[in-house]
Amino acid sequence: MKLINIATIFTIILACVVCAPHAVAQSAETKKAEVSQTKVTPSKTSLININQATIDQLASLPGLGAKKAKAIIEYRELNGKFTDVRELVNVKGIGPKLLVKLAPLVNVKR
Repeated sequence: MKLINIATIFTIILACVVCAPHAVAQSAETKKAEVSQTKVTPSKTSLININQATIDQLASLPGLGAKKAKAIIEYRELNGKFTDVRELVNVKGIGPKLLVKLAPLVNVKR
């Protein structure tokens, strides 16, 4: 009877060692799928209008802080309203990589 219990315990441990990595990997894949399905795409109404936004609104965007937000407003005051989101690259501190992050989050409604 003792041999059966030891054999059962050994079988359970072996099953855990063999199956656990697969279960963890499968769980990670499931979480990735859930996250990718829950990504929120900003709607047209939730976009920040860079021609009217305040420093606080601009600073809330990814990659922008108060300094770059202030630079956007100063550029806007000096050069007039933006006619295209891509004009943000003309603002000091905003390059093509940051523009890629910002473009889906902002607009230039007049």
